[in-house]
This record gives sequence, C-alpha cells and structure tokens, in this order.
Amino acid sequence: MAVIAGSYYWSKPADQEHPYGHKRLETTVSILIGAILFAAGAIIGWEAISTISKRHAGGIGWIALVAAAISIVAKEGLFQWTRMVGRRINSVALTANAWHHRLDAFSSVPVLIAVGAMMFNPGWYLLDHAAAFLVAILIC
Repeated sequence: MAVIAGSYYWSKPADQEHPYGHKRLETTVSILIGAILFAAGAIIGWEAISTISKRHAGGIGWIALVAAAISIVAKEGLFQWTRMVGRRINSVALTANAWHHRLDAFSSVPVLIAVGAMMFNPGWYLLDHAAAFLVAILIC
C-alpha cells in the first residue's frame, strides 16, 4: 500500500515548492518498508525465544505444509514479476517491494521443513521455534 500511495506522489512533476520533483519520497517509502520489515522480524524473533518452553496445542495439519509450499511458489513468482516491473519503470521502491516477496519465499522454506518434520514426529516442537527464529533473522 505504501508503494502504491507513494507512487502517486513521487511521480508528480516538479512544481514551485518542489523544483526538483517529488522523487525523494520514493526513498522515504523504501526506508519505511525496511523499518517495518525489521520491526516485524524483531517481534517474531522475540516471540520465538520467549515462548520456547511452551509446547503447541494440537497437531500439525497438512494445510500448514501445503500453505508453506504454495507460499514459496507464489511469492517467488511475485518477486520475479515485481522486480521486472520495478526495473522497467526504474522504481527503487517497487524493486524493494519485490525483495520483500523474495524474502517471504525464503522465509517459507524453514517453515516447510519444520512443519514437515513435526508431522513426522510431533515431539520435535522445538523446530517450530527454531524455524520462527530463522525467519526472524531472514526478515531483519
């Protein structure tokens, strides 16, 4: 949403108050996206560490495994498409958003591995915390 809203403003031509245009807003939006991603990663990492002694209620279902696999494929596709468009229109913010999609794809890999392993042996619930912490590191 930040990229879409921001692109409306940074694509405006120069005016009296902004003789060099509004392009700097694109950098601001890119920094905002990075800060939000870092904050999300820090929160996920904190939760992974602070809840490590808690076992999850219930078993792991196939839906989690399938969702992680679909996420990997879909987010990689979104990365490729968004990066292509970002390069074509020379948009730093859109290219940064493309890398957000790639990060989502990469961060689904440890989830896929942890869910698959816990389906095999539910006693390996610590893998969920380890995967969450790894995802947090990737996000940060």
